[in-house]
Amino acid sequence: MAERRTRRAPNPGRVLNYSTTIDPQKSVNEIQAVLVAHGARRFTLMYDDDRKIDGIHFTLDVNGTERAFEIKANWQQVRKRLIENHNKGKRSYQRGYWEDKPGSWSHSVPATVDDQSKRVAWRVLKDAVEVMVNLVSAGIADVGQVFFGFGVLDSGLTIYEAFVEDQKALPGA
Repeated sequence: MAERRTRRAPNPGRVLNYSTTIDPQKSVNEIQAVLVAHGARRFTLMYDDDRKIDGIHFTLDVNGTERAFEIKANWQQVRKRLIENHNKGKRSYQRGYWEDKPGSWSHSVPATVDDQSKRVAWRVLKDAVEVMVNLVSAGIADVGQVFFGFGVLDSGLTIYEAFVEDQKALPGA
């Protein structure tokens, strides 16, 4: 009788793909291929000051109308999470603890963490885009539902960014 393998529950503190070695450009190419296969058009790649890819702008047909969407890597947040995970269980005075403060000389974060954060961010986005288009393919949701927060408004903000701005403007927020 074949032995059954059980899947472990995901660790809520661990970042998916945290150890990836896949270059961000490869992940972006894969995202682009998945989106094109599902009807995306008019791609624009956005780059940061260091000439590293920072986001993807594309259009999709939503109920007969071509709509703009934008997905950003947000690798700085991934970087924070990777540092938190690395330091979990360590004291600030211990060897191997990373101090993420300007001017910290004894326990500074290795420069390679930025590059790793970018690799992880794009790999996680690649997985997320695959899940979103599979929801559409399976008939569970439509394109507008799964990409809603990434939709770009006339102001240039995504729907999610506009929502956050509106929340800040509310009394008591």
